[in-house]
Amino acid sequence: MLYCACGYCGTGSSAVYHLLSEYQGIANGDLGEYEHVLMYTPHGLFDLEDALYRNNGWHNFDAAITEFRAEMKRLNDNDFSWFGGFQNRYGDQFMNLVDEFINKLVQYTIPGYWSYDLKGWKFDSVQFAKDTVRNIQGQHREHPGRVIDRTTDNQIHFSFIEKEDFYKAAGEFIQKYFEMMYGKEEKIVLNQFLLPHNLYRLKNYFGDGIKSIIVDRDPRDAYIIQKYVWPTKGIRAKIPTDIDQFCRFWVGMRRSVTPYDPDVAITMKFEDFVYHYDETVAKVEEFFGVDARDHISPKKHLNPAISISNTQNWLINDAWKEEAEYIAERLPEYLYDFPYEFKPKLEDTKFL
Repeated sequence: MLYCACGYCGTGSSAVYHLLSEYQGIANGDLGEYEHVLMYTPHGLFDLEDALYRNNGWHNFDAAITEFRAEMKRLNDNDFSWFGGFQNRYGDQFMNLVDEFINKLVQYTIPGYWSYDLKGWKFDSVQFAKDTVRNIQGQHREHPGRVIDRTTDNQIHFSFIEKEDFYKAAGEFIQKYFEMMYGKEEKIVLNQFLLPHNLYRLKNYFGDGIKSIIVDRDPRDAYIIQKYVWPTKGIRAKIPTDIDQFCRFWVGMRRSVTPYDPDVAITMKFEDFVYHYDETVAKVEEFFGVDARDHISPKKHLNPAISISNTQNWLINDAWKEEAEYIAERLPEYLYDFPYEFKPKLEDTKFL
């Protein structure tokens, strides 16, 4: 069973991850803030799925599978600390899994290249000499001077694999990925394994073996924290810091979410983990089907007395209040109804 936490970029998904890390029988791999991005990363598994079933044809699967493998190799070869780094941790295991998965998808292979492999045109004196010899020998090369860039094996790969076969192969790939990282654990908590806009895909890959909680928060805090608080801790904002752009961004992100099964994913407020801790923990346990008796280390990783400093951050500085009031006017339906006012200290805020 996979228990997932996700959010809208800085809205506090790690609250769920940290909470479930306090339960016995739920593995977290001691990975801290590690995020599993291989599903939704650009050119990742979801993009591959889209290429197969929304825009497949003569060219697109070959391009998609080439880009997928290149992205998996990037994650494998580079340790970005909070994601990737499989080579450092597990040697060749991950890329072996990737190639095993790809081999299940590819149905036909022929030598050659497509238009997207053409890098450009250039005058190459060596190539000119070779083409001259070929011309004399009656072996004229079509389009001399063309530069071809094949990043893999100079082969064109085709696939028109049935959906159920694709999802089966993908599910096996992900299962082996988790076994590589967590062993044979039956229950695993994951941070940012999925994003809200792709939750509708869940059952295709995992059936009933996965559930996710989306963590959202008051937009005033999301804006103030990323624009003013994070930079004091060496973290750059990942949202628009122009206030009008931010308000449109906030709404647009939520409108981009495709409807999903409410039995599989629900939304909870970050602030509820702080101001209504006991009731919220009970809701998490009920949704995930977790036994309250397994909560053996309460508040070890998620302590509301500490996390409260990540709320109402616009009160830290009087100059920030005006922007918070503007956001409140523009986005009233997204505000959190705080039970009381709390003014945190900047030094007490955390990246959570």
